[in-house]
Amino acid sequence: MYVRCLVLVLALTFMTVPMASAANAEGQWTSSFSGWLPGMKTRVWENKANNASNRLEMKKCTFTTERAGGSLTANSVHMELQRRDTWTPDENYGQKKMNCNKSNTLVKQDWGKRGKGRFSYVLRKVNGTVNAPDHLHCGFIRAKF
Repeated sequence: MYVRCLVLVLALTFMTVPMASAANAEGQWTSSFSGWLPGMKTRVWENKANNASNRLEMKKCTFTTERAGGSLTANSVHMELQRRDTWTPDENYGQKKMNCNKSNTLVKQDWGKRGKGRFSYVLRKVNGTVNAPDHLHCGFIRAKF
């Protein structure tokens, strides 16, 4: 009897520890990127709850371009939120303009509550242009969900 109880307790412990760890990981991720062109996507994350807005924050953004040959201030970027469901085309929740620069000032945009699912952000424009050879570098990017 004692052995059965011990086995049951150990089994429940091993089953609940990974679930608790996964729940703590949901809510946000932070990263940086370098050399991005329009059309590039952030990592994909899964929102398992419908309790928070999808918010993107960025700072320390510059771009390099072959025309100017150096590091310049990125005046604005357009980011798009997409739902990345595997059996349907990606659902687009619209582009938002973010007036970022290379300073430590945090720039935020909010796409509202979008429910459960797999999401990513897509860089659509740098300084208002889709086809420019401007490579965006961002020292800090954070998605909250």
